[in-house]
Amino acid sequence: MIVRKKVYLIEMGCPARALESLKIKNFFQMNDHEIVSKPEGADYIIFSTCALENDLKTACYHAIDKLMRYSAKLIVTGCFPAVADVKLYDNKKVRFIPVKHMDKLDDIFKDFKVKFESLPDNNLVEVSARKDADGKQRRAIAILRVGVGCNEFCTYCITRLAVGKLKSKPLDVCLSEYKECLRKGYRSFKLLGEDVGAYGVDCNSSLLELLERMSDVDRQCLKRPNDKVKLMIENFNPYWAVKYRDALKVILRTGKVISLTCPIQSGSDRILRLMGRRYRIKEVEESLLAFRGVDPALRLFTHIIVGFSTETHHEFIDSLEVIKRVSFTGVEVLSYSDNKETPAYKLSGKIDAAVISKRKGCAESFLAHYGFKYNNNTERVVALQHLVGKISG
Repeated sequence: MIVRKKVYLIEMGCPARALESLKIKNFFQMNDHEIVSKPEGADYIIFSTCALENDLKTACYHAIDKLMRYSAKLIVTGCFPAVADVKLYDNKKVRFIPVKHMDKLDDIFKDFKVKFESLPDNNLVEVSARKDADGKQRRAIAILRVGVGCNEFCTYCITRLAVGKLKSKPLDVCLSEYKECLRKGYRSFKLLGEDVGAYGVDCNSSLLELLERMSDVDRQCLKRPNDKVKLMIENFNPYWAVKYRDALKVILRTGKVISLTCPIQSGSDRILRLMGRRYRIKEVEESLLAFRGVDPALRLFTHIIVGFSTETHHEFIDSLEVIKRVSFTGVEVLSYSDNKETPAYKLSGKIDAAVISKRKGCAESFLAHYGFKYNNNTERVVALQHLVGKISG
């Protein structure tokens, strides 16, 4: 007989990690464990993490130090375990489980009747606090994860170390989840994955086929003329924007895809080669402008990394100029973070932290001047610090 235990969940990752946190919550609840709102008195603390930048990694270390003061056993999941110095910690007190090894939860909780690996993926509903022009609350967004993992070899990235190789969700499962969300009344969707554009390359399918089959479902399920679906495609590697340019233009003409997040990372081909990115910036720029040409209302978002090794001032400016020419709707500005687990760590020509900080500030001023929305990831760091600050350990 399993003794009912108390579990405290703390999550500070991206939407993909939030999906995993929800699955973890279901895992414990279905095995008759209690989810509690405070760490005091908990038997287990599950900490889902993000390690996108050095500030976030530092915040994770601080959070772990504080959470370890409790008597509970601590399990750290997400991307941080891929870069954490686990030798600093007593493995009897804390376990580190990267995303690609989440099945190890079944090894830890061997007596559980419902296994973590047997649980379906979750579709997280994202509710916008914003209102439309007429004052009505915006409709909730269903997040559909189409796969986990990445087959790229970006030299700076720790995400692949944490999530492993691409594993696309079977096409029939994606369509079944989509149809169920439609049945429940959802009409706004985010397609999520570490590399959404790569969907299907591991299972004889493609993102194009998925989108086409989703449209078939629309024709079956949506009967009213004004009953339309809006799609937001996240984490769309620019390589796929070039490869699928012509086919995507046909899809974009329908107006169904309302936003595309395409992380260019740099406006310099030399830096992109050092990063291991498989595209030329001119081809990407031409593709994105072509997409805007068929649908001027399309919202385009991107990320840039500031201060990658050997990046010159002119190459930094190149990134800003691409942003200006494409006229991205929103930009996330990230400081380059050196991780010893990645190939980029061995590159010479490191940029001084003060220079990176100055360039990041310059990029933010540039974006503000031209009216681009931007995110510098500070909010996520502050949110974690605030969350940990409330813990009284």
